[in-house]
Amino acid sequence: MIMQTTSYRSIHVSNRNQRQSNPSRWRRLSVSILPKVAVIAVVIAILMSGVLLVDSYANPATYEPLAHETMVIVSSGDTLWSIAKTHMPENMDVREAIYLLQSRNGISNSSLVSGQSLIIPF
Repeated sequence: MIMQTTSYRSIHVSNRNQRQSNPSRWRRLSVSILPKVAVIAVVIAILMSGVLLVDSYANPATYEPLAHETMVIVSSGDTLWSIAKTHMPENMDVREAIYLLQSRNGISNSSLVSGQSLIIPF
């Protein structure tokens, strides 16, 4: 019977030496992947900044009143109900007028602040 002169340990050591002797493989991977990851990160950052800019310009509270609309400054004690009742057409329901005021001015609740500007859409 012929015996091999190499043992498990010697094979294991030689395999480890072969893995360590090929660092160019890792260098090639890092050179080819790293720029791609950087480009993707920059593209995502540009897209996110565009979304934020569009969102800030889409705020309805920053719009100027149109030709048929008027601007009202809220004074102390004013409510959406009182403003809607004062400025709405005669044939309109107060609840509909309040809804139109809220949607035109980007208001989600009924709280108003003294000095706040409201656009009257009717």
